[in-house]
Amino acid sequence: MLPTESELSIQKAMIDLSENLSISDMVDLHDSIDFTEYVTDKLALANTFNSDPNLMQRSDKDFNELFIDEIKGTCDLLKPHILEAFSRIFIMTNGKPPEGSVSEETLQHSINLIINTFILKKNADFFPEITITAGINAAIRNQRTRKFDKNDFDDIRHAAISLPFCDYLFTENSLHHLLITKPLKYDARYSTIIASKPEDVLAILRRDL
Repeated sequence: MLPTESELSIQKAMIDLSENLSISDMVDLHDSIDFTEYVTDKLALANTFNSDPNLMQRSDKDFNELFIDEIKGTCDLLKPHILEAFSRIFIMTNGKPPEGSVSEETLQHSINLIINTFILKKNADFFPEITITAGINAAIRNQRTRKFDKNDFDDIRHAAISLPFCDYLFTENSLHHLLITKPLKYDARYSTIIASKPEDVLAILRRDL
């Protein structure tokens, strides 16, 4: 987990940003973006996941196995960013960039170290966004009849960036249920109040704000 001071600083920065945006700013921003291609891509991706059993690999794996599968896939996609992160750490430690390029073998060894922190449950939430995204995807894959919806991708990303830093997360009903039940129980893990019904959201806001 982040230090309390850092967590509060991130929360304040997000609140300051949102408070400085007027309704007209938000409307102008929304109207300036053509979402047609984005929505089409999400629908195509959801259909691909739902129609290809090999891609989803639901099989007989338990949640923990599926979770590690997701972590491995995420780390593979993040290779360029992981390389950049290690380069920055090297500069901070040694005062200069590394000489030459990092070999694929060295990079994979570093990625394996990250994966092993998840396997051994030693990461102590150093990578909360990766943890949450992988956990939600694994939980969906663990439910044989659960299918991806085109809106799931935005909802999952919303949860991943909100849960570690925010006191409240208001989302749709199926994700709400997924987040607060086993094997995730992210409401307890991240001390976040999660709600989906409009009446519950209003009651929470009236009680706490």
